[in-house]
Amino acid sequence: MLPLSAASSRIILKDTDTWNSWLLYIKAIAIAYEVWDQCDPTLKEEKRPKLEKPEEIISIEEAMKEYPENWFYVRQSLRSDWDTKHKAYLSKIKGLLIVASAIRQSIDDSYRPLIDDLETPLELMLDLHKRFTPESDPTYKARLRQQWRNLDRGLDRHTDIDKWLLEWQTI
Repeated sequence: MLPLSAASSRIILKDTDTWNSWLLYIKAIAIAYEVWDQCDPTLKEEKRPKLEKPEEIISIEEAMKEYPENWFYVRQSLRSDWDTKHKAYLSKIKGLLIVASAIRQSIDDSYRPLIDDLETPLELMLDLHKRFTPESDPTYKARLRQQWRNLDRGLDRHTDIDKWLLEWQTI
């Protein structure tokens, strides 16, 4: 697993310009903990998998009634299956807590009061998605057009070609 401190590249969500790189940072953490499906703000509710606690296994008494010949082995097998499912469930819960912490730590201080009442990574991501996606910023397309026009004017003698190419590719 990816420790949060080791993964920190200090990407701070400040505005729509930082949304895409910030989203990739959070997505990488969520994928490392196998919880991106529970955090992805673009997934429709019906397509999002539910994280459910594994059902309890039958008691020893029930196993003895249902499987009188080999109740011990059946119960042992059911217990082993439950242990595996429960371990995966706890791992996902831990992953969700780490993702929520990463989200909170990577938001600009001025926006933290807006998310104080939100708890789950999904709630946080949905709220931030509404606020910071480029589609939610009415000036984004105009700024993008202006950047494109500035770069489309061409090069003069003093322009650093590598810098110009990088700007052109990342616009």
